[in-house]
Amino acid sequence: MADDNVALGRRWFEEVWNQKKSESVPELLAADCVMHGISETGGDVRGPEGFLALHAKLLSAFPDMRFALDDCFGAGDNWALMRRARRSSCAAWESRGLPAAKCRKPGITGIAWRCLNRLKQR
Repeated sequence: MADDNVALGRRWFEEVWNQKKSESVPELLAADCVMHGISETGGDVRGPEGFLALHAKLLSAFPDMRFALDDCFGAGDNWALMRRARRSSCAAWESRGLPAAKCRKPGITGIAWRCLNRLKQR
């Protein structure tokens, strides 16, 4: 079961973020999920519809954002991963009339832990 959970977590990042397939969200994210503290105001986001609104805003701000999963493992209903995000804020710079030459591509390294009750279990 842990291997299936890890595969589901990897699929989430590959399809939803790297391939930008918003149509995968309702398939992968449970209808009753609550994602704590990820809204623009630090509040909760509920269900696929709430997540899709946030997803669209993030992809609009960072259209070339990609996640590289360095390590991913699971136990029971839980999975964890070491991820690196690469995103460019060049589009945001240009939309504000600032020179793209000053644009940098920031990287973020982090660890994410997720309980699969947020993602649909097979």
